[in-house]
Amino acid sequence: MNIYPSLKQKLHNKKISTQEEINFECSLSKVEDISALYLLALLQKNSIFCNIDKSITSYHIGQALKVDRKYYPLIESLLEMLTRRKLVSRTNQGNFSSATNKTLSIDYLNMEFELVINENPNIKSSTYFIKDVLASYLSLLRSETDFLSIMFPNGALDRIKSIYNENPVAAYYNNQTSKIVQLYTEKLINQHSSQPSIIEIGAGVGMTAMKIIPILEAKGLNYLYEYTDISNAFVAHGQSQLKRYNSVSFKKLNIELEPSLQSFQINHYDIIIATNVLHATKNLSRTLHHIKLLLKPNGLLVLNEGVRKRDYSTVTYGLSDGWWRFEDAHWRIDGSPLVTTKDWKTLLAEAGFSEIHTLGALTGNPSATAQEVFISC
Repeated sequence: MNIYPSLKQKLHNKKISTQEEINFECSLSKVEDISALYLLALLQKNSIFCNIDKSITSYHIGQALKVDRKYYPLIESLLEMLTRRKLVSRTNQGNFSSATNKTLSIDYLNMEFELVINENPNIKSSTYFIKDVLASYLSLLRSETDFLSIMFPNGALDRIKSIYNENPVAAYYNNQTSKIVQLYTEKLINQHSSQPSIIEIGAGVGMTAMKIIPILEAKGLNYLYEYTDISNAFVAHGQSQLKRYNSVSFKKLNIELEPSLQSFQINHYDIIIATNVLHATKNLSRTLHHIKLLLKPNGLLVLNEGVRKRDYSTVTYGLSDGWWRFEDAHWRIDGSPLVTTKDWKTLLAEAGFSEIHTLGALTGNPSATAQEVFISC
């Protein structure tokens, strides 16, 4: 079933260009710049990069700070971030030295964070999250503090939900993902009078499901929706939020393992949704093979993923174990688990998907941000 002409007609000109979205991207860039200065201030406070004439390797920085070895790749990425901003210099031998004689004040930088929030309240949750992470950074790098305790204070999901809710860029891609699922569900029902079967992989805190399901309900569509995640806690959270909908079921699924061995039917689903989750798997080719097994012939995969590395994510999510667990580095953007738009298309094609399109192409607005939605069958 060729849905792409109708998708292009419905989605064309729905560009990510509102002032709110532009302002958010600008504010996030300011937060990233301040965070880079904060990292340099932390290093200076620990007698690193205090002297413009003294150089040091990334390995010796890790040693001096007593960093857990699993975070050595993160140290490399952070140094690249500082080098790109000309805060440190890198020699041909791979040593690093300070590019400034200025001693930075963490108190001053905390005030700079507040100024960005005052300019754009939408950045508040994102800014306070990275501030809290930076305040504990050395402890986090040494594995003395668990990153998840900052991401989910007292085990609550409120912080991460606020970060998503206040982000108009994330909202745009979530809205368009929901629109694509709605249009394809309607098309299936109109042409086959069937009850489309939908599964979401890595549903997490439910930001995508909580957008899609009320839309399908409001349209009076007859559907089945399986909310899945590798985490029992996220599955339970989804159930607590969406149990009032009779068409929704909740199951644990590890998409890195054979789905049929987890009681999931092969060639069963009309639509598969995955938002910001597949990059966290070890082997993307294997993951996409498992997804293809679940999908019916001519079924639709809607994949919402980051396609460019952002310093905000490196500083924060770079501390999560999932950020560095990949085994297929040749597909990943250097210093991150993310994949470019071009390489996602190649991966999808190699896994047997065809008719691979991007939201950017369908809307006539390619490469607007660090995010993309892929639609393929």
